[in-house]
Amino acid sequence: KFPPNIQNRLKNVLIGIPTFNSDDGDIPFFWYIPHSGSLTQSIMTGCCHLILAAQKGSVDSREVNLRISDIDGHQYVNVDLSVAPGIKRASDLMLASSGLADVFVTNHLHYASAKLLNESHHGVMFTMIRNPVEQSIATYMTVALHSIEKYGIDLTPEQYFEE
Repeated sequence: KFPPNIQNRLKNVLIGIPTFNSDDGDIPFFWYIPHSGSLTQSIMTGCCHLILAAQKGSVDSREVNLRISDIDGHQYVNVDLSVAPGIKRASDLMLASSGLADVFVTNHLHYASAKLLNESHHGVMFTMIRNPVEQSIATYMTVALHSIEKYGIDLTPEQYFEE
């Protein structure tokens, strides 16, 4: 959790993000770095009431129309921009020109920008970067937990950081 002064500044910055259908075609494009920007997404949806095109909006990939889903009081477009097939689907359904999302959220910066943006729809990228040591520890904790649950392997910090 961010200290209150940073959280309040972040909220003020996000409130100033242009709407998706801005006259200049700019689309806020949040480059999500795993274990670094989850709180930012919660602030965007919960505090700023923005609609995200992100992983949480993912649904049945056979669905042929874009729509807004409400997930625990947060709004998302029914696409998954965290995986290549989801980005391709969003592109095929013309997410950028739909006007449904206030912010695109993806960890696939290059692929998503190439598939989703064009001359009429420009991305304005922003990100949150966590202290690299804290990020590495959080990543280790996730990998270690999944290693135990999935494979029964107890991965020590030494083993993880040697790789």
